[in-house]
Formats: sequence, structure tokens, C-alpha cells
Amino acid sequence: MKSEIWDFSENESDILPALRLSYHHLPSHLKKCFAFCALFPKGCKFDKECLIQLWMAENFLESPLQKKHPKQDGEQYFNDLLSWSFFQKSTNEGEKYFIMHV
Repeated sequence: MKSEIWDFSENESDILPALRLSYHHLPSHLKKCFAFCALFPKGCKFDKECLIQLWMAENFLESPLQKKHPKQDGEQYFNDLLSWSFFQKSTNEGEKYFIMHV
């Protein structure tokens, strides 16, 4: 509530203040994965599994201290970003496709 981010208008930055504030508070491993999603324009439909594979290819899911497979980390990262409303489920494509928040 006390962040100066709320004072910016959408015209100044083209990013909704709530999304900017949410991004600011993301853990670094999620910021890296979400920043990679800049490849997709707003409203672009994408496949969840394909995105996780791209993260794996970029070594964004490597966690040397954990014994989990990177795909499991990717699922968790994706679900975390989904819960923060950075992604939205595509309305007519089922559970497989998502869109960037518009």
C-alpha cells in the first residue's frame, strides 16, 4: 500500500501498477523465468509444457541443492507465476494453453 509504484500511471510505464508491484516482490528465480516470457506478446497463447521446456533449455530450473528433476521445478515455478496472476488460462483451450496477462 505504501509503495511509490501506485503513483505511476499506466501511460507512464505501460505496465499496470499491481503487476509491477507483484513482479517487484517475486523471488529471483521466478523473476528470471517471467522475464524470459517477454518473448510472448500480451495476449499470446502458449503451451505450458513448451514454456517449461524452454526454461529447462536455458538452465533456469537448475537447483544444485535440490534432488528434484528440473521439470518438477518448472511445474512449481509455472504454478507460482499463475497464482501471482502473471499468466491466465486460455478460455477455450483447456488446461494446456495459457496467455500472458493482458
